[in-house]
Amino acid sequence: MDFTYPNDDDAVPFGYKQLVDKYGWNYLAKLVKQNPKLIRGVPGSAAGVASGDYLASIAVGGDARPNGTQVFSNSERFNSWAQRGAIFKNAPHKAGAKLFLSWLDSQAVQKNAIATWTWSVRKDVAPPTGLKPLASYKNTDPDAFAKFMSNRAAVERFRSQVELCFGQVKGADPGDPDGTLGRTPGAF
Repeated sequence: MDFTYPNDDDAVPFGYKQLVDKYGWNYLAKLVKQNPKLIRGVPGSAAGVASGDYLASIAVGGDARPNGTQVFSNSERFNSWAQRGAIFKNAPHKAGAKLFLSWLDSQAVQKNAIATWTWSVRKDVAPPTGLKPLASYKNTDPDAFAKFMSNRAAVERFRSQVELCFGQVKGADPGDPDGTLGRTPGAF
């Protein structure tokens, strides 16, 4: 098993918070005892399954094919949310930001890049093969992540608690290898 560090970014702790809320901290302790390989960044976990190096992962973002597939239970809760973007009023390159968001939300990108492995934010783009429209699943709440993120103090408290179980995040973040964007150990 390979897992994304559960205390690395904001999305991954959200997934682990759901596990702790349902199964308790003892569940997490048992998970740690299995000595999973911990990886920086959610695409790395998907890549470990895609390459066939690992049989399973949780809290993954990215395509696990050709050796993996996404599995969604009909009864167990799973996490989903729509990515949100914003252009800040004092952004130095507003036109570039608008262009990027327009490109990302375009039907072509949503269909050919996003909806090949997960749900699109567009209603006119079908879900990937094997998945139903997200609204048809009753065991997910696409707004739950935004609610979780709205209480930064609780997010940081949970992140700190998880760090006690798994240890400090190690290694360069593949999304920020130079450590210039945020929570990279030793970057401060």
